[in-house]
Amino acid sequence: MAHSHPTIFVSGFVSMQMLHMPAFADQPRAVASFPLPHASFVAVMPGDDSRPGGGDNAGLGLIMTTFQAIGHGTVVWQGGIGAVFNGSALPDAVVLNSGLSWPNQVTYSAAAPDGPLATPALLVGDGFLVPGKSTGSVYALPLAATGSLPDAASPVALAPRKDGYFYHRAVWIDMDGDGVDDILTARATKPIFGPSGGELVWLRNPGGRNPLAVAPWPLTVITSHGCDVEFAIDAHAAAPGSIHVFCASFFAKQLTLNVVSTSNASLLHHLVIDSGLPLESITVVDVNGDGLLDLLTNTHTDVSADSAVLAYEFPADVLSGSWPKHVVASGFNTTERSPGPQASPGFTYAAHVSTTAKRPTVLIAGDGAQAAFQAAPMGPPSSWAFELSTILAVDGVVGSLAVADMNGDGWLDLAVPDYDHGVVHLLTYADQL
Repeated sequence: MAHSHPTIFVSGFVSMQMLHMPAFADQPRAVASFPLPHASFVAVMPGDDSRPGGGDNAGLGLIMTTFQAIGHGTVVWQGGIGAVFNGSALPDAVVLNSGLSWPNQVTYSAAAPDGPLATPALLVGDGFLVPGKSTGSVYALPLAATGSLPDAASPVALAPRKDGYFYHRAVWIDMDGDGVDDILTARATKPIFGPSGGELVWLRNPGGRNPLAVAPWPLTVITSHGCDVEFAIDAHAAAPGSIHVFCASFFAKQLTLNVVSTSNASLLHHLVIDSGLPLESITVVDVNGDGLLDLLTNTHTDVSADSAVLAYEFPADVLSGSWPKHVVASGFNTTERSPGPQASPGFTYAAHVSTTAKRPTVLIAGDGAQAAFQAAPMGPPSSWAFELSTILAVDGVVGSLAVADMNGDGWLDLAVPDYDHGVVHLLTYADQL
């Protein structure tokens, strides 16, 4: 689940360090690296965009989280990422918060009137099944009024406390039709003794001039079936007044579709698309380049034969039709041997490596497989054939990737965190000539 206990921290990695990389066609090349002990989740923000060619992207940076079994985690801002891909030096990273228990994924929101709060803020899901870390929340980290990063204020716990439940991800969306964005999130519990569980929930934004002042926000459970860690929102095939929330359940081992009303957040339909799979990440994206959206997900297991990146095609009728299933990549070997359960692969992404690429490439964080991988499209247009290869082996846990054109040159760039050695590597698909 993109998590590991620490093994050993190796310092001394130098910015702009070149790495030895396997010689496959269309492989990204190393650009730079920088130290970050216990580097875990990484994302590009503000303005995360995986489409190359989006301008100079001068304001982009990496928002990163770290965690460890003993001690607190951190939320870290690394600015100047786009300039590094153009040859500039990397500025110092800034720690925005060092008091959360186990910070996971981060979401950015602009200030009102474009955002749900009076000031820009980061949403952070917190907590994990590690003893002493299992009770988490969704935290808001208010930023400077100008929207510039860093300058985060003290975190505000928005989710009411529920012992033993932790959160990975939270997103802004109006769930009750009042014109104010609320929070949709999932939470899970995995006690040492007893069954695991999970819930898809929403937090009602009270509105007003300063909604953070009345935290925690009212929480309502949408469903307690088939949602625990990761989810994706999609509206392209949803009826008016509703959204589709797809859940990739690790503990319940299900891929589910939940049709949720956007007027009162009630559950209208619940469908199990697939079962028996310990799933992790999920996105709604065109995986094979046929112009149609698919579900991209992955199993997360220490059994190599069961580890896979999977894609599901949308049927014409999402509630009654069959969901064609494709194996994008499989056979990941979990080689991480640090204490605690280890599994692979980690989070998956699909993006075009350049503005001229006709089909997306699937990028894979290996997690316990200790590498970053790519599944490059093969065969004719719209084919479901992919070739799996290693793009960076680090001998450490790689739980997530940041995937975007970070300098606006029309080529895809990557940030690859190596948890065990405390390093973040920067790679690009840009031509080396």
